[in-house]
Amino acid sequence: MLGWPFDQAFLRRLEQLRLHAGRSPVAPPHGERRTYRKGSGLDFFDFRPYVPGDDPRYVDWNMFARLDRLIVKLFQAEENLCLHILVDTSKSMGIGNPSKLDYALRAAGALAYVALANHERVALGLFDRTVHKVISPIRGKGQFVPLLKSLSGARAEGATDFKSALSAYAAQVRTPGLAVIVSDLFEGGSDYQLGIAALMKQRFEVRVLHVLAQEEMQPTLQGDLKLVDIENGETMEIAADRKTLALYADNLDCFCSGVQDFCSAHGVAYQLATTATPFDELLFRRLRERRFLQ
Repeated sequence: MLGWPFDQAFLRRLEQLRLHAGRSPVAPPHGERRTYRKGSGLDFFDFRPYVPGDDPRYVDWNMFARLDRLIVKLFQAEENLCLHILVDTSKSMGIGNPSKLDYALRAAGALAYVALANHERVALGLFDRTVHKVISPIRGKGQFVPLLKSLSGARAEGATDFKSALSAYAAQVRTPGLAVIVSDLFEGGSDYQLGIAALMKQRFEVRVLHVLAQEEMQPTLQGDLKLVDIENGETMEIAADRKTLALYADNLDCFCSGVQDFCSAHGVAYQLATTATPFDELLFRRLRERRFLQ
């Protein structure tokens, strides 16, 4: 694994970061985040017009007497965010040196520690065509080492089915929150889009950390070759000349741009990283710029 376990100096730096949850209007210390709710015993926040179905207990009857309008009181409740880390462990994630999976697992561990250090809850799902390991929401830095053990046991195996795996995860989770998908997003068609849509339908706020191997970004292949799809076994014979490599680069750029455009159109934060991206740069600059962290 890449730098497992994390050393204490690195963990202290992570403790300076916080998760960025775009739907939370205010983020007080100690992992407590404000969310809008109606309810007694909470902090008053604002008013809004009454709509059918609102609890009449929260109607401001004094304002009704003055304005002859039904107005509902809004309050702020303090809630803890739940971070759901979803790591693609399909066979394609084993490519690279270091492998995409090693890089993805280290990123997942770092994000988990940021959340746990700020008293947030963390849940974990490892998936390929199905979700084959789930850790229910945990809290507290004392849970970090057991979480690392679960991550370090992951292996790159099986094919990918984003729609099936992420739909199943969304359906079984009782506490939606911030979902970070860590994956190379490789699958035939656009099924990663269906997986993201399944999470958003269940009220998850989704982030995508798109991990590619440096060897995929800048291949050094030469000559006549037979390429084998690592997940489905399909083969293709190519001549790895300058023209072919240029076409590959264009197709990869088109794929990554398509993912970014899809995420942008649906309000999903997106960050591309290669296995050559220094970890400090990823965590302390890029993920802060992309509002994964703050």
